[in-house]
Amino acid sequence: MWISSLIHLKRFYSLPELSFEDINAELLNDFKQYLQTSAKTKSESTRLP
Repeated sequence: MWISSLIHLKRFYSLPELSFEDINAELLNDFKQYLQTSAKTKSESTRLP
């Protein structure tokens, strides 16, 4: 599960690096929205819950 989360985070966050200083509530909320609306599972046909 954590590897999948990292893969989705890398797709979402397009800059080459992400530091702890870059993480804030807005980024986390945007990433949550991305997971709920844009990210797909391995089958590429199912949206994440």
